[in-house]
Amino acid sequence: MTSTPETQQIDQHAEEWRIRKPEGLLLPKDLLLSAEQSRLSVDRYLLPERLEAENQHLWSRVWQVACREESIPEPGDHLRYTIADQEFLLVRQRDGDVRAFYNVCPHRGNLVERGAGHSEELRCAYHGWCWRLDGRLQEIPDRYLITDATDDDLGLSEIACDRWAGYVFVNPAGAAAEPLGEYLGGLVPRLEPFHMERQRLVSWQTTEVACNWKVLIEAFLETFHVPGIHPNLVTLLDEANTVFERLGHHHRMWIPYGMPSIHFRDTSDRKVYESFLEQHFRERHLDQSGLSEPMDPSQWEPQFDDQGTIVGDRNAREYLIERQKAEGRVKGYDYSGLGKEQLIDIDHYLFFPNFVILAKADDTFMIRSRPHPTDPDRSLADVMRLRPLGSADPPPQVRQQHVEANNESYLKQIGEVIYQDFSNVVDVQRGLHANSLSHLTLSANDIRIRWLHDEIDEYLRDV
Repeated sequence: MTSTPETQQIDQHAEEWRIRKPEGLLLPKDLLLSAEQSRLSVDRYLLPERLEAENQHLWSRVWQVACREESIPEPGDHLRYTIADQEFLLVRQRDGDVRAFYNVCPHRGNLVERGAGHSEELRCAYHGWCWRLDGRLQEIPDRYLITDATDDDLGLSEIACDRWAGYVFVNPAGAAAEPLGEYLGGLVPRLEPFHMERQRLVSWQTTEVACNWKVLIEAFLETFHVPGIHPNLVTLLDEANTVFERLGHHHRMWIPYGMPSIHFRDTSDRKVYESFLEQHFRERHLDQSGLSEPMDPSQWEPQFDDQGTIVGDRNAREYLIERQKAEGRVKGYDYSGLGKEQLIDIDHYLFFPNFVILAKADDTFMIRSRPHPTDPDRSLADVMRLRPLGSADPPPQVRQQHVEANNESYLKQIGEVIYQDFSNVVDVQRGLHANSLSHLTLSANDIRIRWLHDEIDEYLRDV
């Protein structure tokens, strides 16, 4: 693309804050869409038959994150995973493996388990049919009354289940599913330096949101909404210097943090520093994990001159990188493998189709969007956090709760940024119903939304 005054300003802003972008990632100006690519029919978000096609042909064939391993740590621990109208049961095995089954009794169709828990066997409460933890039939009352069925016929139906970096994945396609490692592809080397297998889940909230599942996840695929929706972040991240990378089924964006938006270029070092501390401490208060709190800022506060500029040869971003590194060293965090920018910047990934990870050195934030079985105007949102364990930290107590839909006070407990996004996507879904709107017009800033829909279309190609 030919250089313009706007692109020159973006480059100058990056130079002023001395940011170094990862190799291979591209700015939106390098990812311009064709006229055809920029158009996205609103029917994708509104038609019940479109939702039904996704439920039948996408969710039945794709790997998806079901839970973290620490959610079912001991043999016999189990939990339910629901996607659209399908119910699955994840069970920790006696050998430490995790297996997944349809959560349904083959006798009369009752759910085998109604929630998370622990048991030495899996027993249906309706008529007492019972299975071992590995899904093999163990007992049927009055078995002599059943004819023409073997134990194998009456075992729990198993689906594909595999693990990576502490995440448990399932795929209803079973034996037809491609290996998880092949599916994840380029995500694996990008995320390995964050050692997520050593991090631990500290909170998990689930709520219903009045929008399509794609509208919900798309709210987290670009940063150009930040000045309008997140005024509390404009002094902390620059949406204009966010860069993008496609990774097979999945994709990534890297967000420079600890510097102001290009629209707030006059923001001082002092304001950036104070905004960082405010956001940092607010997030720690919200997770209520009992893990190490941020270090006392009075121990690390830099000197500022009368203009709010840090005294010395560092800007606020560079100072915060050093502060993060020092804080991690004191707490015993493992930052081996991370570059200095990764100590503060946000490495942002979509695990296709519905799982977003915002990876940071000391705090991993995750959003999962799940479709409603029949209503394209509704979805379920799961908001999760991981924290690294410091050398003296005990295992955290996971705070898991179901948040009442559209309850403002509860949603604010999840966090200010999430509350802002969840409030906005409801308005987006309502706007999609306008008779004047037949299609959306994407810009290159929305490239990840285009990638998401291209991938969905691959699964629905023969429908």
